[in-house]
Amino acid sequence: MAENKDFKEKAKKVMNDVKDDSASFDKKDIEAGKGMGILSYLGFLCLIPYFTEKENKFVIYHAKQGLNLFICEVIVALAISLVSTILWRIGSLLGDILGIVAFAFSVLGIINVLNGKAKELPLINKIKIIK
Repeated sequence: MAENKDFKEKAKKVMNDVKDDSASFDKKDIEAGKGMGILSYLGFLCLIPYFTEKENKFVIYHAKQGLNLFICEVIVALAISLVSTILWRIGSLLGDILGIVAFAFSVLGIINVLNGKAKELPLINKIKIIK
């Protein structure tokens, strides 16, 4: 029981240990960039706002996060596909878990955009491939 409590505390810390840069963005940029900000968390579509919205810093912030999330998804998916060639049941389970986690992070990013927040994604904030 104590181990379960420790795990919950650690998970809560990871989820709350994110930087919120919302105050550093212009309200006009936030409102104008919500649509493209949402697009930033829809898989490879993150490339559209990343390359087209250079003027809106709010969109670029979320596009970079979405791109980092997408790159992490691809890397982990490739690793899982290698594992699944050897241990197909474990690879399948890991693939399902990856899908759920990636979906959860995407939803979290979209919620941040809709709320006009510039908050980092948990775990992904530690792996910044695109800065």
